[in-house]
Amino acid sequence: MSSVQELAVTARSLINDREYEQALQLLTPQLETQDLALLQLAAEAHLEISSLAETQDDVAHAQQAYALFQAAATKDDKSGSKGGFEKFLWLGQLSGGREAVKWFRRGCDGIKRELSESQASDRTRVLNKKLSGALCSTIEVWMTDLCMEDEAERMCDALIAEAMMVDSDSPENNAALASIRISQQRPDDAADAVRRAWELQVQAASDETDEVAEISSLKTLIKLALELSMFDVAEAACQRVIQLDDQIAEVYYLAGINYMQQQPRTRDSLTSAYECLTNAIELIKKSTDGVDDPEQLLKEMQSMVVQIEEMMSKDTIEDPANEDDEWLDVLDDE
Repeated sequence: MSSVQELAVTARSLINDREYEQALQLLTPQLETQDLALLQLAAEAHLEISSLAETQDDVAHAQQAYALFQAAATKDDKSGSKGGFEKFLWLGQLSGGREAVKWFRRGCDGIKRELSESQASDRTRVLNKKLSGALCSTIEVWMTDLCMEDEAERMCDALIAEAMMVDSDSPENNAALASIRISQQRPDDAADAVRRAWELQVQAASDETDEVAEISSLKTLIKLALELSMFDVAEAACQRVIQLDDQIAEVYYLAGINYMQQQPRTRDSLTSAYECLTNAIELIKKSTDGVDDPEQLLKEMQSMVVQIEEMMSKDTIEDPANEDDEWLDVLDDE
């Protein structure tokens, strides 16, 4: 084993043990060799550091990870046959617009190459899941950064068709389909896709499920359900997230919105909304980790709590005409 290979093995062990700074101390002096494996390991270490809650310069680490992954990409072929496809997927996540689409396409090419060579069913399942994820990530770019492009709708339809061919029983694929149908103003089709995504999410849930991935998928599903006034799905999905992790302020906030939207509005629904929102407020006061624009969200929730208190103080519960749309504005911004 060469010295570079030994260094790569040691660095991988340190990264697996979450000793990212130590891994970088070993790797950084050797990056001038432009060795593909070392570049990818250093990029991975920077990326892991950027995701840590205590990291102060997370943007700098993410930028360094992007630069190193980009350097690694130049050392590999189009499908990543030398160093794997993962770097292309990370470059897609770390960039935007057509640049992101380009990297995700290279990642998909790499996954398809491995699928053509794979003989093990377990590995095939993993690769199909990664391919579905890459296709859905590409759809997200077309629906956000590139939504005004002439070919955006056509590309989304083509990508979701491919994703569903890969795995029509994926909750994430069905959620992506729902999002596309909402944008196309096809609410009935969107509702069918959301219902299907929730059913599949329930079927897939187990003690071995990746909780972080499941929570992310469920949060997306909750927002889609709220947009379609599917309050039963939104409530059940919120309860599932809270069962997995009861310290996520955003989910209590979404649960509060869900109770506020339900008609007819009752004292019980208002009480439930009040409890969810006050829980969310307390959690944000303790920690803003993972919360986008916490000050705005806190202000929004405090305003909703005041409105609930005013309605609860009356003898009858009133349904203000236009408040629902205002409370859902934040979902359109995310």
